[in-house]
Amino acid sequence: MEKGNQKKGVSLIVVNRIMLVLALLLAVFTVIEVAVNTVRYSEMKALSEKYSSYFEAATRVSDASDYLTSEVRKYINLKDRKYLDNYFNEINVTKRRESAIEYLEQELSDNESVAHLKEATKLSNELAKIEIYAMRLLIDGLKLDLDDYPEGIRNVEISNNNDHMQPFEKVAYAWELVTDNAYETYKSQIRDAVAMARDAGIQNLSLDLMYGWPAPSVRAALDAVRADLDSALSL
Repeated sequence: MEKGNQKKGVSLIVVNRIMLVLALLLAVFTVIEVAVNTVRYSEMKALSEKYSSYFEAATRVSDASDYLTSEVRKYINLKDRKYLDNYFNEINVTKRRESAIEYLEQELSDNESVAHLKEATKLSNELAKIEIYAMRLLIDGLKLDLDDYPEGIRNVEISNNNDHMQPFEKVAYAWELVTDNAYETYKSQIRDAVAMARDAGIQNLSLDLMYGWPAPSVRAALDAVRADLDSALSL
């Protein structure tokens, strides 16, 4: 009887020790899991901020292009000089497209998103040549003093074909240049390039999250410890 009690006492001591060890392991792994999740949260927050800034830059490229379109059309339609001044202020001073590209090159160099936004800006610059030419043609058609206008306008030469047009024809053709199918094709290509840039940004974000530092291995270890603890308690 005494031996049985001694054996039972030893078993309880062993079980208690096992439980103590497992409890300590559980505490250690819990601390590790909290640390991993904290790091993971910080990484996700940093990624979110990074790509929020990126999407803001992408929007700036799109908005700047649309703004230039709006101002050139208002100038040609209303003949109000302030719209021409707004146009060249965006081109020469505000420079939202260029600042967006500069930011993205610093933050996301060698990135597919940057390449698409560069393409959008390149197309926008090509479109600007048409827009400035249209404004130059309008000024000539209205017989305004060219010396009163920015250098970007003064340096534009009117083609021989357009130079022989009647003044009213020049005015009409200036509007056609910024509204015809060729112009809208450029606008569509710019929108497509920006959309592809955003899609690439989402893809890059997904990859960053996928190949970041995950915590499944820690959770698996915790599950194993909990299973061992349950087994010890069942003894």
